[in-house]
Amino acid sequence: MKINQKKALDLLKNKEPVNQNEIEFDEIINIHDVITFNKNGIVIPENLVDYDDDNIDCTDIPEITIDDISSGRLTRVLPAQIKIDTETENWLKKSNINYNELLSNLLKNFYQSIKTLPNKAAI
Repeated sequence: MKINQKKALDLLKNKEPVNQNEIEFDEIINIHDVITFNKNGIVIPENLVDYDDDNIDCTDIPEITIDDISSGRLTRVLPAQIKIDTETENWLKKSNINYNELLSNLLKNFYQSIKTLPNKAAI
């Protein structure tokens, strides 16, 4: 027997068990209810999630200025994958080293060093 998402939500709020296979999703679900479903191991189809982006309060976030851009205070995060051997990975973890930060600093230092070299210098 199938129940609709509203009935399932009521059951979950009353701490009653609900199985994902029992629920028939038939309308858009607000993000707060999606969180309740997710906490109970129930996955909501992405096309039914209402994120309500229009009501996000961003008043505590300052506007981006031209100075922010020109000074380099804004950074772009590029996803990257690198291969790390097991020994090095274990050392990084044991030493509590954030390797994303380490790699970023190494690349920045390399770039700063390389841009001071003459154009035709061998690396």
